Order: sequence, then structure tokens, then C-alpha cells
Amino acid sequence: MRTIHALLFLCSSSFLSAQRVDILIQDQSSKEPIPYATVQFKKGKGVITNEEGYFSFNPSIVTVDSIKISCMGYVQRTLPVKAFSTTKATVYLQRNTIALNDVSVYASAPNIDAIMARVRRNIFINYKEQPIRQKIFHRVSSDVDFEELLGTIERSTLIDKQQLAEANAALEVFSKQFTSESIRHYTEFLAERSWSDSSKVKMTKATYLFDASKIIDADELQKKGQEIILKHLDSSKTYKVKTGLFKIEDSLKLDIEDLQEKEEDKDNWDVSYFRGTMNGVLKNFQFKSDSFLDKLINPKYYEYKLEDELASFNGKTLFVVRFQPRKRRAKYSGKLYINDEDYAIVRADYTYAEGRQGKKVNLKFLLGIRYHETLHRGTLFFQRDEKLKAYIPYYAKRETGKYVYVKRPFKFIENTAEKNKLKCEFLMELSISEKDEMMVLESNVLDIPAFRAFEEQDKFKVESLQRYDPKIWQEYQVLSPVDDMKTFGLDN
Repeated sequence: MRTIHALLFLCSSSFLSAQRVDILIQDQSSKEPIPYATVQFKKGKGVITNEEGYFSFNPSIVTVDSIKISCMGYVQRTLPVKAFSTTKATVYLQRNTIALNDVSVYASAPNIDAIMARVRRNIFINYKEQPIRQKIFHRVSSDVDFEELLGTIERSTLIDKQQLAEANAALEVFSKQFTSESIRHYTEFLAERSWSDSSKVKMTKATYLFDASKIIDADELQKKGQEIILKHLDSSKTYKVKTGLFKIEDSLKLDIEDLQEKEEDKDNWDVSYFRGTMNGVLKNFQFKSDSFLDKLINPKYYEYKLEDELASFNGKTLFVVRFQPRKRRAKYSGKLYINDEDYAIVRADYTYAEGRQGKKVNLKFLLGIRYHETLHRGTLFFQRDEKLKAYIPYYAKRETGKYVYVKRPFKFIENTAEKNKLKCEFLMELSISEKDEMMVLESNVLDIPAFRAFEEQDKFKVESLQRYDPKIWQEYQVLSPVDDMKTFGLDN
């Protein structure tokens, strides 16, 4: 992982000891970067260019003489490794689009209804659900933009005026560190996922890149606000906390030892998080009844239009089909890329259609809550695996956006006969953007006895980083970082 350009691996010992190198893939005519180009080392193993057109190699772990670079709509190139003798290089791909009218192999003009019917008919041939073992790299990036974050103590019989002023000043300082600029963090992990009737995960490595001065979890923000208030209260007593009509906690007390223990354990994450993150993305590849893809190919929900140009990929010709919602229950528009030989969908691009949106809840005046899913778009790639005799997930990218508004009155009530009170209010208004990227590096037939014998860990230690480290994934073949990651923490 680095910045730009370059390729693999000279067979000399000097090159084998070289650092990781990067390659930029560009359109030959426009010189624009080409995202999602497939780079194949050998059958069943490869990598994909990131959204900025880069991929990278560690020469010490690559053992091939040549590589194949291909992308939909471009001519495939096979390049000898020896051609890359420097640590920086750019590879150009030539466009290869085919006008449907110019193709003579079809006896008659392809009919969109017939194409989609064959897609549906071949689903269980092309996409077999079978026990599988996958090596997966996953990246989650989140961006939180606070429009408002306020905590104010309105009145109190628990503290005097000076303490009240000090507590409000501390809450204001706490709020400003979040509203001054957006907060970004990245989680990356490499794991082996095995699936039979359920899934198990064997973790290899995980990293968390974040700004330690900023907490972005809503529950943690609330706890931090409570801690600021509790510091100004009598620490020898306990308190009830109520918000509106709901009691939060019967006995809240600032326990320094408990907080220190949680701080020491913060790098040990539940393995269920990693399993759930992967399963959530892989679920989008399923064609089960009423699943995401099942609905996309259902003419009850969507209407389809065949594009005038065909695409090509790895020597295969692909129909390009646009889809639009037919009914109110359908939300998405986009494109399907369909193999003209077996009618398998090899790529699906989707986004909210014009006028459509995600979940929306507006209880702002009743409960102080408003929630709106503003963005959902992505792309799914399948590739055929000859060992498994089926199309399997290869790469997924999913981007979501949410707007959240929470306004809550809080009361701290002393657990004494006097029941002294402190009344305050918290207001959070924020936008959350999240990007999920998953790349399947290897797929193999699952050894069922080994799967059943394997016991998944409860926890896995994550490497926490305050600044991007280009060496962190150098021993592994993973998705290249984007520019924002490379510069993360450099101004701290």
C-alpha cells in the first residue's frame, strides 16, 4: 500500500526484498483512473483496484511470471512481471464496447423479457448454495458530521451556581471538539469465513484507525456527558437517571476503577462484530426468496431496458440491462451486467431511484427523535469459480447515509430522602456516512469435519492506530488504501 503506480516482482533476490509497490490503472484515452479492475495472479487468486484505480503488491509474497488485468468494457491485458522494474508504474487499458446491432452471432435481436426470464430460470444453476471457505478482506469507513451537539444543565438543587457554571462550560468544550469538523475512522480486517448451515470466523488481523480525542458512538457520547456532570456531584452517592418518562439506570455512580478496566479492554473486540459485518454484506449476494437480488430480478417490482451497447469481460460478452422501479415498494435503479452464454449476473450497480428513499421516522415533537436514511448505493461483483462450479461473491461496495436527530431531557435524582435533582438537556443532530468494502481473496470447498471441530474465538485484539501506517498490511495482499486513509493523522 502506498500512493501510486508500480508492479510486481522481478525474479531477482534484490527485487524480492523490495517494499510494497503500487500500480495505477488508467483509461488509455481519457487517462481517468479505472476502479474495480480485476488483477489475477492465478486462478482463484487476485485483487481489485480501489475506487481511485490503485492496487498494490508485496513482491515477497507474489510467485507468478505474469498477471492479467481486466475490467468490464476494456480489453484484457496480460503483462509479464519482469516488465515492472521500478516501484512506480501506470498501466493503461483500451476501451472495448460493442454495438448490439453489429453483433452477428444472434439470430434475432435479443429480447429483454427473454433475457430476464433466462436469468431467473438459471439462478439455481449459476449460484449454488454450498458449504464454502473464503478468505476475506473487509474495510469499513465512517464519517460523522455533527451539525449540533449540545449539553446544558438548566437547573439543579444538587450543585451551587459556581459548580453549575463550571459543568456547563465543560459540556460546551466537550461539544465543540465534535462540531468543529467531521469525524472519520476506518476499520479493516482480514479473516477466514467458513459457512455451512451457519458461519464461523477465524480472524487473522484487524486494525482501527481513529482520532482518540473524539468519541463517535452515540452511547459513549451520552456516557461521556454524564461523566462530566457526575464529576460535579457528590461521588459518594448514587443517582437515578431519567429521560422523559423512561428511567435509564437505578444506581449511577462514577466508578473510576470500572472505567479504567473498560479502557484497558477496548482493543479486544467481539468476534461477532466481524462475523456480522461480513454476513451483512454477503447477504446482498443471495437470491433467496424476497432477498435484495431476488427483488431486483422480479418483473413484479422492476422494469428493464436493454442498452444499445454490450460490455466485455475476460473474453465474455455481457448484456447491459437498466432497471427502474415499477411499484412503490421498489426503491432502486441501476444496471445489471449479464453473461450472454449462461445468463448469470456478474455485476449489479444500484442506488435509490429518483423520488425513492429509505426508512424515515419523524417523532421529533413527540419523543425528540428523527431518523432518515438518505443514501444507499453500491455495486456487487460475482466471478465464476471452476472448482465450485458456480458464481460466487468477489467484491462488494456499499455506501449509506443517515440523518439523526435526538433531543432528550435528563434528570439526575439523588438516591436520598431529600431526592435532590439536576435537570439537563442533550441535543444531537448529525449526518452519518458509511462505506463498506469487501473483497474475497480466495474461495475453497469447505472441510465439514474441520468446520464442526473449529471453535470460534469470543474476542480478537485489534491494532489501534492514530496515524496511517503504510507497513501495517505489507505482509498481506489486500485492497489498496484511498488517499484519505494515507493522510489520516498526519496533521496531528
